[in-house]
Amino acid sequence: MKKTKSLRFFLSMFVVIITILASSCIFLITSSIYVQSNKKSIKNLLHVQTAAEASILDYKLISAGKTAVSVADMIETMPVYDEKVIFEKISKKLSHDPLLFGMGVWFEPYQYSKEKKYYGPYMYRDTNNKNIFTWAYSTADYDYLGWDWYRVVFGAKHCSIYFSNLFYDQIMNTYFLTGTAPIMKNQKIIGAASADISLREVAHYVNKIRVGYQGYAFVLTDNGDIIGALPSTGRSDQTAAGAGENADTSKIFHINEVKNREYRTLLDTVIHAKDSGLLELDGNREIASFANIGDTGLKLVLIYPQKELYSSFYNSLQYYIILFVLSVVAIPLFVLFVIKKKIDQPLSKLLQKVNKIIGGDFSRDHILDPVISATNEFGILGNSMIKLSDSLDELVTSLHAQNAELTESRKKIELSEEKYRLIFEATNEGLWDLDLTTNIRVFSERWKEIFGSRLDVPGIERSDKWFNLIHTDDREGLRQLYRDVLAGKTDTMNYEYRIRGRDGGYLWIAQRAKLLRDKNGKPYRLAGAHADISQRKLDEDKIRNLAYYDVLTGLPNRAYFSDEVNCLISNLGKNKKFAVFFMDLDHFKIINDTYGHATGDAVLIAVAQRIQTLMGKKISAARFGGDEFILIIKDIGGKEDLRPVANRVHKIINEPIRIKEDIFYLNVSIGISIYPDDAASLDELLKNADTAMFRGKEEGRNRSEFFHQKMNEMIWEKSELENKLRLGLINQEFRLHYQPLYDVMSEKIIGFEALLRWSTPDLGLVLPDKFIKHIEDTRLIIPLGNWIIKTACQFAGKLADLGYQDLSVSVNVSVLQIMNEDFAAAVMDAIQEANISPKSIHLEITESRLMESYDLCVQNILKLKNEGIRFAIDDFGTGYSSLNYLKDLPVSTIKIDKSFIRDLSFNSNNNLTELIIILAQKMGLEIVAEGVETPEQYHILKTYRCNIVQGYMISKPLPEEDTIKLLIERNQ
Repeated sequence: MKKTKSLRFFLSMFVVIITILASSCIFLITSSIYVQSNKKSIKNLLHVQTAAEASILDYKLISAGKTAVSVADMIETMPVYDEKVIFEKISKKLSHDPLLFGMGVWFEPYQYSKEKKYYGPYMYRDTNNKNIFTWAYSTADYDYLGWDWYRVVFGAKHCSIYFSNLFYDQIMNTYFLTGTAPIMKNQKIIGAASADISLREVAHYVNKIRVGYQGYAFVLTDNGDIIGALPSTGRSDQTAAGAGENADTSKIFHINEVKNREYRTLLDTVIHAKDSGLLELDGNREIASFANIGDTGLKLVLIYPQKELYSSFYNSLQYYIILFVLSVVAIPLFVLFVIKKKIDQPLSKLLQKVNKIIGGDFSRDHILDPVISATNEFGILGNSMIKLSDSLDELVTSLHAQNAELTESRKKIELSEEKYRLIFEATNEGLWDLDLTTNIRVFSERWKEIFGSRLDVPGIERSDKWFNLIHTDDREGLRQLYRDVLAGKTDTMNYEYRIRGRDGGYLWIAQRAKLLRDKNGKPYRLAGAHADISQRKLDEDKIRNLAYYDVLTGLPNRAYFSDEVNCLISNLGKNKKFAVFFMDLDHFKIINDTYGHATGDAVLIAVAQRIQTLMGKKISAARFGGDEFILIIKDIGGKEDLRPVANRVHKIINEPIRIKEDIFYLNVSIGISIYPDDAASLDELLKNADTAMFRGKEEGRNRSEFFHQKMNEMIWEKSELENKLRLGLINQEFRLHYQPLYDVMSEKIIGFEALLRWSTPDLGLVLPDKFIKHIEDTRLIIPLGNWIIKTACQFAGKLADLGYQDLSVSVNVSVLQIMNEDFAAAVMDAIQEANISPKSIHLEITESRLMESYDLCVQNILKLKNEGIRFAIDDFGTGYSSLNYLKDLPVSTIKIDKSFIRDLSFNSNNNLTELIIILAQKMGLEIVAEGVETPEQYHILKTYRCNIVQGYMISKPLPEEDTIKLLIERNQ
């Protein structure tokens, strides 16, 4: 035995040494492979991140800089330059784009006026985020004509933007990156529009870029300027004048200020590189990745510390050590086990004898003869085993006799237990039996089939363990039910609760149980059943989600909102206040009609996600339907608590929404009602909030309106007017009056404009200004408009019968009419019924309404134009956009708005009116001047060669009979 032990010891030591050496080599090889692989992966990821961040920064710079192109376009399409209009639009852009610092317009010498060489109006955003307008640059001291950012536009392409190098502005005392676009007139560059990009905001953005955990980023220009601060973490010297989180990120550094020679070499390399690349800085143990930021002349540089490469390796080092120790211990043990088996052959003989004894064979045999003949420990053990076998043989004989006596009793017990077992296993539920003395629970086989795989938790048969697994929200309820049963209050229990399974998740269980008592009435046993109701609970949750949550956006729906408001009203009484925001997206229908419902749904989802950011303890939200959303603001003091919330809603909705390649800018109208000040019930709160929202739309949209009682009075008046309009249409209370169109050259009437009049028994004569908008809002304009066209065609037919075939009748039409798919057919039916030529009817469309809905109207307009009907733009000149689109519109006539005619005199400057007439004549358009009331206005228009005039100087609108008399008198 001593020799065996020594051999085992030396073999063990040999195996341990070999194992340590082999494991050490494997550990070193795998560690090197891991570090090199991780380093390659980091480089690839760093390169991809650099390209992505450079693309994002390029998009932001181009988006800000292209504002200069928009300004140049506006100036080029204006008949007369007006900086007020330009800078009103610039102000909105400055407020929404953080990179945009300022905007300016710069003209060539004496282009703006004969007296001014320098003309540079400029608007910038100050430190308080207010937009400031200044003329500080319009002086000879500034001389912007010689600056590189201004001269770059000469030789530039139209509608292009050119970025300057960084430059320092002495007036604003800061650095700029300027995007400049040429302003052109008649293919000649007359100046430049500029968009100044704030380097402070660029630096703030760059410093937020995360490169690993300790890396950083900065932007480098072709001239060697550095935007952002280079940190000095882990270095003995700083690489730039400022570093760290407290550095002045708006200060511009130059590579000459970088003290570290290796970093200066890096920066020189990046400046002269044409494409992106990767460099390693051995001295500072860092990786540098750089990429061009579009065509801006800037490069983005990302620095990644190489020491982070080893951090993950050090984190996993402990696992390598554990595996190393396990291998050192396990391998020698395995070898010793094999050796032991080879050496200890006598044990196998002993094991054979033991197996025979276990199998009930106690007879003598020759298996142990080789063992018991030896004088060592195995021989002693073999003799002892033979004696044990003889003793067991005697014991078995005695047990057989006792077993015969117990067999009969056991058969009776088994018969009773078989009946119980059949009942216990036959049900589809899992049965259990709890001994109240030991608090140990026994489960049926069926229970184990249902719950065993999920509730296979050690000790679950104990009551304390079972209760610890129950969900905390359900635990106390079940404990109380047990207490009630044990106290004799009830003998049964029914309860549903959640219990934690072996995977950490919860499943729902329905528990039914019956209490059993002994002959003395003392509880001793609780028998029951468990049913798995997890799927039923999931189905109930799905049904609840379908009932209370919007399928498209995931927000609570109208039913959820109603329950929440009614619950608030019940719990709060009238001592506390809450508010309801009724929100409707402005002009959302245009998105659905133009881009399709799939895009519209994507926009609604994006809006819902933004609204969800408002939700919290005091604010809840719901989708009411379509493009309508609801907010509930709880526990408020008054209106002053609600204005910041409304402003925040407008802000998040007004932010642009990108859907694939399209960008949408949305506005929202909000109506607000307060409980209990404005209403005491759900329906009244909603109605009042809805009323306030529509009031906001009437006032110009993108507004928040608080409800007040006068709104109900206005609605009542509007409803009364709507009822009277409907009755007026039925009772034929509407009439057409006709105002002549007078040819200046021939001095004859060449046509008439049909004007609507309404005369009621109680209101008398009502002018269109009082009811036209209500007719459009209620869509009565469709049937009433058809009647107007039909009546005007009949009047044109009467004129033709009197011999005036060349006269035309003009009819004002609403955009709602033109958008109606039956509009073109209705017009042609009226013309055919009156038996007149299509050239006898002119249709007039208000300029501003046409510009808003032109894409939706163009199909019907072109269809009628092809039939010979002429179109005119009414109230021309009230919007700047018309001049830009005039050449593409299918119109033959423009009617100059009376606001341009009203102030005409020989002593005033009438350049704008004359310019409109000249433009129209050059485009071959007929011109009608509206609102001519004085001979002086008439003669001025005649001097300007205006074709046709209309107004009270010629005649006021007259009924049909008087119109015919006037025609006969004037055209004799």
